[in-house]
Amino acid sequence: MFYNIFMAVLEIKKYPEKILKEKAASINNIDAAVDRFIDDMIETMQAAHGVGLAANQVGVLQKVCVIDLRSKENKIPLIVLINPLIAPLRREICCSSVSALPSVEFITFE
Repeated sequence: MFYNIFMAVLEIKKYPEKILKEKAASINNIDAAVDRFIDDMIETMQAAHGVGLAANQVGVLQKVCVIDLRSKENKIPLIVLINPLIAPLRREICCSSVSALPSVEFITFE
């Protein structure tokens, strides 16, 4: 991975700033500007020692977020979500006598 000398740490908006409650727009075209913005979001999240950052948290009303759950112990990749869709979930709880735990929870999409 190369280092982009044009990356920037963006200002993180804090509650109660209005932009945090506004609806974000979909991204229709992933171009160099969007790619640079995602790099800036990653740089900002890492500088803040965070694990996730949404575009509206840096003052941009676009549907994009970055998530970093990596650690020395796991190999989870950095996640970039563009125009994510949040779907309703249905929760089912199931008990198994074979399981070492008293109950196992399964989350399924409706």
